[in-house]
Amino acid sequence: MRSFNVLKFRPAKHVVFRIRLSQAAAAIRSRVRRTHGGAVPADYLVHGGSSSAQRNGSRIAEKTRIAQCASELIEDGESVILNGGSTTRLFAFELGAKKDLTVVTNSLGIPAALSPQVVRDIVVLGGEYRAESHITVGSVAFCGAIAVSTDSAVLGVGGITQDGIFAELLQDATMTASMIAAARRTIVPADSAKFNHKLLGHIASLEQIDILVTDAEPPRELFGALEELKVQVLVAPPLNSNHRPKPTTEYI
Repeated sequence: MRSFNVLKFRPAKHVVFRIRLSQAAAAIRSRVRRTHGGAVPADYLVHGGSSSAQRNGSRIAEKTRIAQCASELIEDGESVILNGGSTTRLFAFELGAKKDLTVVTNSLGIPAALSPQVVRDIVVLGGEYRAESHITVGSVAFCGAIAVSTDSAVLGVGGITQDGIFAELLQDATMTASMIAAARRTIVPADSAKFNHKLLGHIASLEQIDILVTDAEPPRELFGALEELKVQVLVAPPLNSNHRPKPTTEYI
């Protein structure tokens, strides 16, 4: 029987909880809600005044396209690190056809979005809890000492410009930068509303990105910067399409 680990960090000790995936299966199925063109976690479509709720309810179709496209880049047996965010949570939900994945995340919402058949292990990183976004911020390490190393980082961002990728919070930017350092390659799923949007927390320069997955071609100047740095840009196909992701090789 497969299980996953939730690492709960406290100042003086570390407590490991083991939860059987079969026990979570029914709960996960109950959290699925169908949408036009597919399905999303049921509590993804939330109402409220929080910034997290507003992000979750915006541009769902575009983010679902991006999530589906990005999920095709992951191979069975990979280890993947995910940060918190609306697009990365949809990405986790779209991993249903994969097997034997190890997922590391600082998001408390992502484990529930993962099908039990997909994952071999889930590691939730401890740290300071941010209630507005349901994430933890802190060290990207196991028990605060052993560094994490993964095949891929799939990281949502708040903005992307010629100067790099950005997050709203400085603490979030710091942790996301650590996730980039912990992975062999970095995939950024970002919808076109993030283009030329600069925020307080600078995560990394564009040269630290390997693949950008989006729903529309970037503006000319941004595309030129990505092309110069050999960042692969994939434009996600429409929902329910048999077309493969469209690599952007020239500005149109």
